[in-house]
Amino acid sequence: MDEMDEFNELLQGMREELKDASDDVLKFAINSLSTLFENDADIANLLEIDLERLSQIRCSGTDGPPNNFFIELTTLPSRLLLGILDHFYDTHYKYRLIEGSLLEHDIEVVDPHHIYPILGYITPNIGVYIRIENLFYNIKMVYDKMSIEISEYQISSIDPATGEPKIEYPKILVIFLEDNDYAIDQPMKFGFMVGNGKLEYGNVITAKLWELDLDELSA
Repeated sequence: MDEMDEFNELLQGMREELKDASDDVLKFAINSLSTLFENDADIANLLEIDLERLSQIRCSGTDGPPNNFFIELTTLPSRLLLGILDHFYDTHYKYRLIEGSLLEHDIEVVDPHHIYPILGYITPNIGVYIRIENLFYNIKMVYDKMSIEISEYQISSIDPATGEPKIEYPKILVIFLEDNDYAIDQPMKFGFMVGNGKLEYGNVITAKLWELDLDELSA
C-alpha cells in the first residue's frame, strides 16, 4: 500500500467515524479543518456533508436566539429568509411562492466554487450561499460583532466586447443580533474586491433583530 492509498483509507475511516458523531464532535472537526482550508465547500466535500448542514453544525451547541435565527434563515425553503429579503430588497418572493411563479426548486444552497466564475467577485469563503432564480445570497454569522450579514449578488449583463459579466455591486444587509457598540443607526460602508483586484465600496442596510417582527416576516 502506497502513501496515497494509506491516506485515503485513513480519510474514509474518519468519515465513517463522523457519520455517527455528535454535533459537538463535528463542530470540533469543522473548526479544526478551518485552519487548513479557506473554503467551507472544501471542508464539506472532505467530510461528505452538505454546506447547509455544515453551517448549522457551526452554530450548534450554543443556545439562544442568534444561532436559532441563523439556522431558521438557512433551512430551506425558509419563509423567514424570503420575508426578510422581501422587506429590505422588495423582491416579492413570498407572494410569488404562494401564487406559483417561484418554485421551491428555484431556491437552493449552492457550492461557492460554482459562483466565483459566474460573478467574477472575490467573494467571502464562509457562510451559506443560496440561489434564488438568478440571484445569489451569502448568509454568514459575524460573531465578533454579533450580527448576520446577507449579501445579494447578481449579474446585470454580459459585456459584448469582452464576454465578461458586468456585475451589479452587491447589496448587503447587516442584522445586529444584540444591542452593543456595533449596533448603529447611521449608514455603513463596505469594501469588496472585484475581478480585476480593485477595491470597491458601497452602502450597507442595517437592521436590529429586536426591532423586527419575525412572526410577520415568516408568515
